[in-house]
Amino acid sequence: MRNSKFIQISFGILIVAVISFFYILNGKSVTIDAIAAPDDKYKALDTFSQALGIVENAYVEPLEDKEIIYGAIKGMLEELDPHSTFYNPKEYQSFQIGTKGSFGG
Repeated sequence: MRNSKFIQISFGILIVAVISFFYILNGKSVTIDAIAAPDDKYKALDTFSQALGIVENAYVEPLEDKEIIYGAIKGMLEELDPHSTFYNPKEYQSFQIGTKGSFGG
């Protein structure tokens, strides 16, 4: 579990570094306000797609698209609050089994 958290944090740092590097190379700057604006949602998604491509091509180990995207979704939801989470299909199935049944009280 601890190793998984380390990988998620490392991946998050890598994504931020890749995005920063991309903007520095292109002589562009980005602000949080620009990304948060509804009109720029697709620009932010384009940035994510470009970062995804860089990670896929430059990361030390081969990664699956689902692994990267699930990690990004997990990180996004964990940033919202401590109660939001994302389960991949295997984790969700395990969660469903673990919470199935009735609770007394």
